[in-house]
Amino acid sequence: EIEAVAQRLLHAVRCDVTVNEITLSLSASVGLTVYPFDESTPEVLIHHADMAMYEAKKAGGNQWRLYEGEATAALEHDSLLRELEQATDRQEFCLYWQPIVDLETLQISGAEALLRWQHPQKGLLAPAAFLEVLENSHLMPKVGHWILETALRQAEQWHQSGRRWDVHINLAAVQLKEPNFSRYIQGLLSQFPQLRRAAVWLEIVERVALDDVPAVAAMIQSCRALGIHFTLDDFGTGAAAIQYLVELECSGLKIDKSLIRPMRTSNKHHTMVHTLVDMAESLSIKVVAEGIEDAETADHLRALGVTHAQGYYFSRPVPVEQLETLSW
Repeated sequence: EIEAVAQRLLHAVRCDVTVNEITLSLSASVGLTVYPFDESTPEVLIHHADMAMYEAKKAGGNQWRLYEGEATAALEHDSLLRELEQATDRQEFCLYWQPIVDLETLQISGAEALLRWQHPQKGLLAPAAFLEVLENSHLMPKVGHWILETALRQAEQWHQSGRRWDVHINLAAVQLKEPNFSRYIQGLLSQFPQLRRAAVWLEIVERVALDDVPAVAAMIQSCRALGIHFTLDDFGTGAAAIQYLVELECSGLKIDKSLIRPMRTSNKHHTMVHTLVDMAESLSIKVVAEGIEDAETADHLRALGVTHAQGYYFSRPVPVEQLETLSW
């Protein structure tokens, strides 16, 4: 009976909706738990169903999952970790690229490297399906080095071909804690002599940077001496004070989509973004706005003085061959 209800829900939600000539594909992720087999309080039952829903999302969405307890979750974790070990050995990871666009010229000014897993049975997997397990495993340093090396090699090829694009690369928490990380970066940069170092932007997430501000600031300072830049990613989602932004000496910040998306209809969000942009300009910090999904938001940002943006309005993450053919 549960399966029949879940399938009906999925079928009812699964459709395309057209809004202003834009077609949106809808789907659902459903999490279930069953009382009295799950003999918990109402609040815990809802929590367990929520956990199952996230398992459905991790598996790719448009499906349902039944909560089966912590033991099952542990088994699934171990199984995924073994698959990730095989994926690392078999070189199943690849990079997709999301363009960063100059809002004045509507030309690509850079691209963010994003990890994907070409799973032999499940197809192309986005990070939501595996990143949490990967980042908390012994595999992350090796995969992190591969991401950096692959992204910098691609950036050098762009620069050799005349594309003066920036390259943005996300750093995992474990990479910020690597001993002699700046020395590793120095050795890596020496392998790509035709790469413009000023075009390299390493992105760190706000919540990770604040775990140990002095240590992260020292690492950033060492790497900046090599000619590269750092961006504070997802700015506005955590508790980062302006003083930390200054203390870390990041050259850029990315305003999180949670601030960008509501600004068309929320004066408070509009004012907050305006304030961040003015502050960044006074500190000579480059701003990139994330999560742009329509022309109106892009126009608002342009009017506020934001010069660079990324989001589905311009392009979803795509393979490098497709990135190089994009235009607006």
